[in-house]
Amino acid sequence: MFDSLILRATLLKYSVRSVDFNCSNSPVYIDESCDIGVTTKRLLWGKWINLGQTCIAPDYIMCTKKTEIALIKEATKIMTEWYGKNWRASSDLPRIINDRNFARLKGILDRTEGWYYEFKLKIF
Repeated sequence: MFDSLILRATLLKYSVRSVDFNCSNSPVYIDESCDIGVTTKRLLWGKWINLGQTCIAPDYIMCTKKTEIALIKEATKIMTEWYGKNWRASSDLPRIINDRNFARLKGILDRTEGWYYEFKLKIF
């Protein structure tokens, strides 16, 4: 209950913030009044630094459908700027180290109810 009170107070005061209560969840709330370019760059930096394997990586985003559409459009543009048109093949992005870890992570994703991008296994 205390966490929800803090989250509510934070969401009412800030539009571009990540709230981290215990280093296991980093939800992000995006308000329609935010600068979508700045917000998207901050989100992508937090998520793609070490491919999201950091305590500051956003776990999920709460926003309206309108904001979701704008965010996806902006994220696609920024990822292309940072990593080129075929950013999935970029050598600048980290990869999953072996088949066992890939299978473990795929199993976690298979149990989710949301959507995610499916990547082909690429081990270096």
